[in-house]
Order: sequence, then structure tokens, then C-alpha cells
Amino acid sequence: MPKSFTPPTIEDMQSGKHQAAVDAINSGPDRRRSNQLVRSLRALSLRHTNFDYLKKMLMPLTHGHSLSSSATNLHEPLYRAVLWQQKPMKVSELGCPPIEKVGLGRANTPGNPLFYASAGCHSTIMELAPNLGDRLVISKWRTKTNLTLVCVGYTANAFKGGEGFKRIESLPWVKHRAADPQSKKPGNQLVHEFISHEFTKKVHGDETWNYKISAAFAHSLLNAKSFGLQGAPVIEIAGIAYPSSPNEGNADNVALKCEIAAKHLEFVHAQYIEISQKTDGPTYSMRGLDFANNLSADGNIEWQNAFPPDRIAGTDHTARYLPDRFEIVDNKNVVVGSVPYDQAPTPASQPT
Repeated sequence: MPKSFTPPTIEDMQSGKHQAAVDAINSGPDRRRSNQLVRSLRALSLRHTNFDYLKKMLMPLTHGHSLSSSATNLHEPLYRAVLWQQKPMKVSELGCPPIEKVGLGRANTPGNPLFYASAGCHSTIMELAPNLGDRLVISKWRTKTNLTLVCVGYTANAFKGGEGFKRIESLPWVKHRAADPQSKKPGNQLVHEFISHEFTKKVHGDETWNYKISAAFAHSLLNAKSFGLQGAPVIEIAGIAYPSSPNEGNADNVALKCEIAAKHLEFVHAQYIEISQKTDGPTYSMRGLDFANNLSADGNIEWQNAFPPDRIAGTDHTARYLPDRFEIVDNKNVVVGSVPYDQAPTPASQPT
């Protein structure tokens, strides 16, 4: 990016005086300069790097960098898991956490919560990484309107299982973002790969400083001012979508602004479960403790004080009983498994 480049104002963009920005995006970031910046960022000791300083370092790297955005489908299901040793009673307790409890995260800064969710139950449990005996609530939500999300991290290198072609829990509106034509430009591709690595790298719970780059980048995206060109409607960025690190990129996560989640998501149901068995791999067995699919007028969760006998705990699947076997049916009423009764575990402790 030339040093003389000045980003246009919103008024410039709306009046059509945006050719400099268009030219910058079409040319992509300067590869040599981007390579220098990426090398400098990788050499940082993130544990001791000031966050505001890091945001300033990222700014020139992202000038002219192109990212894809995508709109969710109406009534798209999203799943969120929260550890609760004592059963929560308010639906607000299943949403964004209190500000005072929010530290640095994959896409959020301290004291600035986001609504993290996944495309499926399995993904959201793996993101939480519970231990044996932990109790948690998996809540299911559904979009009430289409939401515009920026897609981050979708490169071929982010996918471990067939480059994403056999993704286990993916959002249907997220395509293979590695195929975005702008990412083919050398400078853009270099930046895209770097940001993808930061959003998909595994971070241990006591090393949250490793989130600094992804959080700084997400902060810029989520706080960007949106605009419409020459009378086009303003598009509000609702959040970001990115591949799930614990699932080797083969599932999708979202991080929504809390005000967006509160306004544009509707509660579907919640299951209160306990981790009854855990292996060293990504396999859990869960015991269903309680279930709720209704809320009171003042936002209380109307727990049923029982777990439905036909529901598979820790999933969005149900069991359909037939004369010789039971079938496992997903949330779209598609049969995903069939087990003879003499081989079947009890539905409330089915492993995922």
C-alpha cells in the first residue's frame, strides 16, 4: 500500500469517490511489505506485547486485504454450551457472559463479551473442553433474520479432512473461502493464511495471550463502520464465522455481537447434561439431567425436571423406536444411525 494512501471517509464512499479504495482492493496488499509485517508479528512475544500496540501493527497489514462475507439463512440453528454446575434459571444466563467475567478470547477483548456458538452440538462441546463430571447447558438458538457475518480463516490449509469437503458440522451458507478470487492475489493470500493460522491455532487455557492477534483482528472487523455505495442500503456486520480449532477446521463457529444475539436469535431448547465418560480423544458420553423448550414471559427457563427418553443427550438427535431397532434421527428428521436393541446404549448416555 503506498504511504500516501488515505482511506476514504464514509461520505466519500457513499458519493462514489472511492476509486482509491477499489484500486487498493483490486491490487491487494503489497506482498513484500506484508511479508515483513507478518515476520515481525510472528517474532513478537505475545505474552508481553501491548494490545493497543498490536492493533496498530495490524492496521497496515490489513489495508487492501479482502475478506468474504456471507449472510445466514433464516431460522439457521446455532448451538452454545456453557458450564453450569448448578442449573441456571434465566435464559439470559445462557447468552453473553457478564462483562466482569470476560477475559481475552479468540475474537473478543477483555470486558467485551461476544456470543460464541457453533454449527452443531458436538462442536460446541469440544470448544468448551469439559472434564469428567462437569455439568453444562447446551442451548439451541435460531436466527430470526438474515445476519451478515465476515468469514475468517477459510483457507485450504485450515482444513485437515479433505480440505473441508467432508465437514461434519458446517454452516450451509459458508462456502470454501479459499476459493475467493481476491485470495489468489499474492499479498492477499499471504495475509489470509496468516490470519487463518491465528484463528485456528490451538490455545491452552492458561495461555490466553496467544489470542491477541485474532482478537485484535476481530476487534477491527466488528468495529468497522459499514456503508452503502451510491444509495445502497447500509449493511450491519453481525459477527464473524471461522473454522473450529478443536475439530481440525471441519466445523464452523460464530462470534456474534451481544446486542445482535439478543435481538435476532430466538431460543429453541436447552438440555442440562453431565459428562459421564471422557476419553483422551474427542469423545464424550453424557447423561441427560433436564430439558426445557419453553420460556416464561419474564425469561425464566421452564425446566421439565426430567430428560426426554427419546432424546440423545448432548446432541440434537432423537431416538425413534421400531420393532427390532431404534433409529437415530437428526433435527431435520433424517435417519443418521440405526442400532439393534441388543447393541444399543440408553439414549440419555449416547456417546458423541
